[in-house]
Amino acid sequence: MTVLAIGTVVASLAATLVWLALVVRTPSDAIPLGYSPPEMLPFVALHFAFTAVGALLAWRRPENTIGWLLCGQAGTIAVIFLLTGLVVRALGVGDLGGAAQAAWASTWVTAALSLTFAPVLVLFPDGRATSPGARALLWLTAFTAVSTTLAVALRPGPLAAFPAISNPYGWSDHGGALDALFGAGLVAGALGMPLTLWRQVRRFSRSTGAERQQLKWFLASMVFLALVIVPAVALLYGESEASARNSQRYAGRALAALGTIAVPIAIGVAILRYRLYDIDLLINRALVYGAVTALLAATYFAAVVLIQALLRPFTSGSELAVAASTLLVVALFQPLRRRVRGTIDRRFYRSRYDAARTIDSFSSRLRDEVELDAVRAELVAVVYDTIRPSHASVWLRRVVK
Repeated sequence: MTVLAIGTVVASLAATLVWLALVVRTPSDAIPLGYSPPEMLPFVALHFAFTAVGALLAWRRPENTIGWLLCGQAGTIAVIFLLTGLVVRALGVGDLGGAAQAAWASTWVTAALSLTFAPVLVLFPDGRATSPGARALLWLTAFTAVSTTLAVALRPGPLAAFPAISNPYGWSDHGGALDALFGAGLVAGALGMPLTLWRQVRRFSRSTGAERQQLKWFLASMVFLALVIVPAVALLYGESEASARNSQRYAGRALAALGTIAVPIAIGVAILRYRLYDIDLLINRALVYGAVTALLAATYFAAVVLIQALLRPFTSGSELAVAASTLLVVALFQPLRRRVRGTIDRRFYRSRYDAARTIDSFSSRLRDEVELDAVRAELVAVVYDTIRPSHASVWLRRVVK
């Protein structure tokens, strides 16, 4: 198992280095938009996230399928990197046939990424499909991966990842059927994502102890991914003007990479159980500062418009309006942050203000709990919710008979 984990890391690093060597040797004017080393940084980060988390889980938790699925995802991304480097190099030397072959392979391998990634979302955190619902979702994700991969591999016209290159194996006589197959795959994927999220939310509502904290990390990353993936797919596969097609495709790919990177990181933290309880603080801060930023931005633009309207009879410039609006936003930041934080704490962290109710709830759960590790995790969670210490631990004395 250790050898396989180390092999995943070595293969991923080797693939990245080979890709970089191929691209660096290519003239910059021959590199398509989005495939130069600086533009590929979101995908390099995603690749390393899957590689590191997958190898670490496969080494530390070899019995958990999640780690091996993430290793498979890392290996697939490594293949995409190699194929991308071959496309760029072939374009640089004028080998259009070789570029088309490599671009075609890169496109359908990219579509097949969901074959290893989607099961991770269903099987988290223990890597087992023990219910009929989980097995049905696995079949649904398999249909999504197979249908979209076949459609992308055989659809005629420009390739999604390389719009300047036409599909060398496109079935022009069956374009309508392939579009329908691709649409069916997208519908199945759009159905599978909320069903998977709903299943994990139900599991979260019934969970306790460490599993509950694991699911908090996972669900936070899933919500973020769900919010990002819809505009990413729309940019990647949506119709656009020829002049903007390359930029649109790159924006979709980069957005999908940045949205997806949260999932392996959250999975690694959750399964290895490192600083699990900090997720409440992260969620709280995200809510507070997200709301404050939105309110300050609305206040700023409203103030600019209002002050400009008031000062228009006296001055035609907008510098005074911008300066006054900036000072107003700076003055409002601290009181607005305190007000929003208090509102969110009262609304979403009520247990912080009601320690007695939290302790009563803990006592009722404690009567039904027989596993010592679960009791210890619940106790630390109650202490954290009631008094919010920077650190909490439980020391148990060994009793010698």
